[in-house]
Amino acid sequence: MDARNFDYKTLTELRKRSVGSLQEGQSPEIVVKALGINRGTMYRLFSRYRQGGRHGLDANTRGGKKTKLDDKAMRWMYKTIIG
Repeated sequence: MDARNFDYKTLTELRKRSVGSLQEGQSPEIVVKALGINRGTMYRLFSRYRQGGRHGLDANTRGGKKTKLDDKAMRWMYKTIIG
């Protein structure tokens, strides 16, 4: 299973289930096998949960460079290119 191909809602649910399973007393090895995630990933998720609660497990949009153009410049470009 490659979680990189999941949508954000599914990825968030997978994260919450993995942490929930750990909290219910499941061994990390069982959680890793059942959900098909890497053990290091599971521990990073648990750390994020401890720092930010369930909200810390929400999948965000992928990273990348932020645009250097403000809204006004983007509108100008759109009008110039599209017409």
